[in-house]
Amino acid sequence: MTTGPVRVAASTGWVEADGVVYVAALPDGPPLVLDGHGAVVWGAVVPGGSVDDVTARVAAAVGESVAVVGPDVARFVGSLVDAGVVTQG
Repeated sequence: MTTGPVRVAASTGWVEADGVVYVAALPDGPPLVLDGHGAVVWGAVVPGGSVDDVTARVAAAVGESVAVVGPDVARFVGSLVDAGVVTQG
């Protein structure tokens, strides 16, 4: 599980259109298409901060408690780290 500060990786490019976020680790990363809750998590990662900060932003955006969304947010942020579009530490 991802812990500590997270931020968009310096080599990441992204655009948002109609609630869908297209993200890629440049120059060779495959694009990720984030919609729905994935787009909400991305928007919460962009300002940076701890995973707890990101979780609090997501919880506020979707109207749920941190306890409810926390595990899923942490897993999803971990998958963004694994994809190379988000860094931690």
